[in-house]
Amino acid sequence: MMISICIPGVVAAALSAIVFARIRHSSLEVLLCGLSLFDVLVLLSTLFIYPAMNACQNEPNPESSQVCHFFWRSTLIAYPLSLIAQAGSVWTCVVIACDRFIAVSFPFKKRVWSTPTTSTFVICGVAFLCVLFKLPAFFEIVLNESGQIMPSQLRLDPTYQLIYMTYMYVIGILLLPWTIIIVLNGIVIQKVRKTYRTHEQLARYSSRARRDADERKMTVMTIVMTGIFVLCNIPPAINNIIESYAPQYREKYRQRIPLSTLLVCVNRYTQMPVLLLHEVENFPDYRKFESRDEK
Repeated sequence: MMISICIPGVVAAALSAIVFARIRHSSLEVLLCGLSLFDVLVLLSTLFIYPAMNACQNEPNPESSQVCHFFWRSTLIAYPLSLIAQAGSVWTCVVIACDRFIAVSFPFKKRVWSTPTTSTFVICGVAFLCVLFKLPAFFEIVLNESGQIMPSQLRLDPTYQLIYMTYMYVIGILLLPWTIIIVLNGIVIQKVRKTYRTHEQLARYSSRARRDADERKMTVMTIVMTGIFVLCNIPPAINNIIESYAPQYREKYRQRIPLSTLLVCVNRYTQMPVLLLHEVENFPDYRKFESRDEK
């Protein structure tokens, strides 16, 4: 099931990244392009790790199995890359929430603060900081003398598990970004509902009215997207808490790991087609506005 969901998700995310990269008429499109690229990396890492892991578990002699050796070696790279991409996806959603907040609360300053160039620098900054934040993950797993993957001394260190894997994860990946997303989206929802009727009374066929309507649609779309993101990331958060605070349940409920990973794939799979269809639908309008400006 994971393969059947992740492969279409990779295709959808890649197509979304291509479309957003070709358009880039607004800051949001640049941010969505960055989010799509992070999603591609998450899904590809998942495809490298879990199907091979499941196949390796069914091997009678893992040490002589090519599948197991592929899983062990590929996980050394795919595992930390997936963590970097997940962190990048989380904080890109935060940046998108900030972009929509600026668009709704400060529509005139948006042209100065939220530009495609600014968003490009922000995405690069998010990627750089996520690499630094998840850099220790490259040293959490090693290969033993038989070539099998195993936790390193760093991973087994109680202080490392408590400070980095628990506290920093809860603060940097759960508490802080989720709080920002929920608060900003709550403010945006209130402002959109408050101004919706006012905008309906304006000239419906004016260029300004159409642009305002498109802005509201984009805001609603991003709110739905971040809502899906939060819901699908609750099980992975619970999984991390169990690993840190309830080790007695690690083996008893091992099925939670593929379930949480599957929901991460579902999150990417459900978001990307919606974004792609929205942008394809509005692509001619952008061209029309662009030609007007050139005249």
